[in-house]
Amino acid sequence: VYLLSADGAWLQHVSSFNPDPIRRAELDAFHSSTPLRAAQAATDSALLEGRTVTHHHVDIADSVRLLTPRFAQYSDRLLVQSYISAPVKDRRGMVRGTVTLARFLGGQPFPDAVTKQVESMAAWVGTAVEQVERCTIAWLARDTLYERVAQLIRLKPSLTVGELDSAITELLDDDVAEAVFDTNRQLVAANDAFTRRFDVHPTTTGAEHVSDGAFAADPSHDVASMWAHLLSGTSDFLSTTADDTSTVTGVQSRIQWAVVRRPDATAVAIIAVCE
Repeated sequence: VYLLSADGAWLQHVSSFNPDPIRRAELDAFHSSTPLRAAQAATDSALLEGRTVTHHHVDIADSVRLLTPRFAQYSDRLLVQSYISAPVKDRRGMVRGTVTLARFLGGQPFPDAVTKQVESMAAWVGTAVEQVERCTIAWLARDTLYERVAQLIRLKPSLTVGELDSAITELLDDDVAEAVFDTNRQLVAANDAFTRRFDVHPTTTGAEHVSDGAFAADPSHDVASMWAHLLSGTSDFLSTTADDTSTVTGVQSRIQWAVVRRPDATAVAIIAVCE
């Protein structure tokens, strides 16, 4: 599995496998020490054309070209004779990388059915990449908001979180759905992304609660148990499944939670950041 770098200039090795442990070690060494430019991909590659490509007989010169001098001594074991390569795409159809199944010299030819398997693997990888990216964005946004609200509480420890609602609103991100609750589940502040996504109206009702159906905990835990966990001191950080209409079909979205405490360790605010 290769994925494009953020600037699109490099193909970054993510994962590989070979049933032969010696060849697997050689491949790992090769991948870890040999950067591959996206421009080095063949003109008819899955990366550039955005479609599955099968080469039944790779030219020896092309195969050797990919080996660096330090791996030339392993050419009898690492030269590729044929391969199937499928593009890894996101939901917009943008190519993010490739999944390639290679046959080395002397290996058995690929049956026709293998092409569909490689394409299925590429689709799974595309879904996984997007899921990781969504989780990472929400995770970092939660940590940022947590630090900002915690700093605000440290500066004004005598005030309740409700009295700080205007200041907290200024700390919210513009894009990621974020909200802050008090320890009684009352919604104190939320950005537009949050109110649109979960159809809550804090400016008019003033008292939205997690228990009203705006959120749902992980199916293995009910909402009361989730809040009890957050306020118990067992862990100040928690992830649960989001139950909202914006969830992409087949992919579960999650909510990243965090508990903000006063200097005396008393819980004062609950942060929710949504993928």
